[in-house]
Amino acid sequence: MGQTVQNSSTYLSDIDANLTIRKIAVLPVTDNVNGVYSRPIEARLKENIEKNHQYIYIDSKFSGALVTPQDLEDNPAQVKSISEGLDADAIICMRANKSQTGVTLHMDMFLKKDGTLIAQQILRDQPQYETTQIQEKTAQMLERLTKQIPYDGIVMSRTDNRVTVNLGKKNGIKQDQVITAILLLNLNRHPKFNFIISSEKEVLGKIKITKADDTLSFGQIITEKSIGAIKKGTKISGVDFVKYEGETKENIQASDEQNKKAIFGDRPEEWKPSKPATFGKVGVGLGLGTFSYKTQLNNGTSLEASSSLFPSIRVYGELWLTQKWIMDFELQQGVLSADNPLAGSSPSELSLSASTYSFSGGYNFLFKNNDFFGPSIRIVLGFTNFSTFVDDTSPIALTTTKYSGFFAGLRGFVPLTDDRVWNLGATLDVFLGTSLRETPLSSGSAYDNTINRFSLYGIYQMSTRTRIKGGVEFSFFSTAFSGDGSRPIDASTSSQTASILNGGLEYLF
Repeated sequence: MGQTVQNSSTYLSDIDANLTIRKIAVLPVTDNVNGVYSRPIEARLKENIEKNHQYIYIDSKFSGALVTPQDLEDNPAQVKSISEGLDADAIICMRANKSQTGVTLHMDMFLKKDGTLIAQQILRDQPQYETTQIQEKTAQMLERLTKQIPYDGIVMSRTDNRVTVNLGKKNGIKQDQVITAILLLNLNRHPKFNFIISSEKEVLGKIKITKADDTLSFGQIITEKSIGAIKKGTKISGVDFVKYEGETKENIQASDEQNKKAIFGDRPEEWKPSKPATFGKVGVGLGLGTFSYKTQLNNGTSLEASSSLFPSIRVYGELWLTQKWIMDFELQQGVLSADNPLAGSSPSELSLSASTYSFSGGYNFLFKNNDFFGPSIRIVLGFTNFSTFVDDTSPIALTTTKYSGFFAGLRGFVPLTDDRVWNLGATLDVFLGTSLRETPLSSGSAYDNTINRFSLYGIYQMSTRTRIKGGVEFSFFSTAFSGDGSRPIDASTSSQTASILNGGLEYLF
């Protein structure tokens, strides 16, 4: 006699309800070769979605201005506007870009409900240019994309304790296999690009498969959190990680091989997509240049210590909070020796060290398809500290100085080649207000500072994560004094100038 199941407890989650994907629409695919790739790719996407029994293909009938994945990734409102009127749960947007080093494929899936990015696949610099090969890569990317959805299938119906699920032999399901019914509670998203990287789930029960067809399976509920917790629409997870009671080692290995063939085909091709950096970068560089420290005394004496051999080391980093908001830091240290510029002062040779540390935050303006690694200009605001330590002399010659204050700056970046192997950048910082501290004596009771920094650099992209960076950097610190200071002869002006040719490595993570 059948058992009538009533819901004694209801398990609800808005996240779970919103992330039920059955119908998928595909926006027109774009490329940079006049449709050579876009039309075959679009046809392959349609074909594979229609062949997948878990999803229904929806014709987008899109007639507006073409969009790329980068256009939509940071614009949920545009996604919702484009998908309005579509009878779909999710939309896929894809672009192919051909360059000298290969073809880059970028595929995104967005949720219609709120316009957010669900899943992303990027395959960079594929050496194959043939349309058939690009189509095969597209099929593999689509397979990977759908596997980023944080569940494997859903319960199609329930009668008493018997259920039907939309998973079958093609998904690796076998008779007597035990699968898990779950409720999605929370989604953990990528901090920068916002696609789903993991999820928090609650187990609602276990289902034992009693019969498995190619695209459907029938099962018996063997455990349940409460009566009626598992119902139509409940999600299934953990299909690939189930152990079979009573199976031998040989049978498990055979089952694994069958599952691999069902998912990847008889002759799977190794998949090694190049994952772009998403969180930030760190770098280290060595520099060699010139440094000059000059003070003009009120009696007409000019004191200058300079060196054409000024070695330095620089450590820096960036944290990419989002595509638009960036934080960075820099630490630089250099040393030199120079003759004491004051006659009769000792010691006769001085050791100097110059150190800089700064941190800033900025906003990125992206110019090409909202591409983070494309042309950009960043406006920054930050704080810096520049110190020059000089040996004590008797009588006093040059003083130890410490400049600190806030600055505003610009950061420009542009790829020089389509493959982005060669890139050019520049920085400019103008100080808004600075303080100066001198030791052991002061050159005047009042001062007016002028500080500017400028750099021009080139970048060679060795790989997705490593780059060689080289360039030239100029720093200029100038102070005009007035009033009485504490040194025997007051100074009217003081300036420090550094010109550094540097090079180093960057690692993007």
